[in-house]
Amino acid sequence: MSGDVLTAEQAAAAGIVERVLPTPVFQAEASRLARRMAARPASALAAAKRALVEGSRLSLTEGLRLEAGLFAERLAGPESRNLQQDARRRYAEAADGDRITFGDRR
Repeated sequence: MSGDVLTAEQAAAAGIVERVLPTPVFQAEASRLARRMAARPASALAAAKRALVEGSRLSLTEGLRLEAGLFAERLAGPESRNLQQDARRRYAEAADGDRITFGDRR
């Protein structure tokens, strides 16, 4: 907010960017990230973009409310239900040693 220009390392230290990449691997990493994002449901990407764009114009409370509403819509949608069903199927098919469990399941 000061208008000062930050180095990549300063931006990372401030939490403004996720990570800093050296020039030789930047393009490959950017392409990998783009492919990963493109593999996600289009409606989820659209909702995330909407939350960022519209949320930046709102108060924090209103922005969080918008984000929560968009998340709830996506979670209840058919793409999410299909992903959840697929995850449950893969879990059921996994060998006991391959399953991840949380807490004591006695």
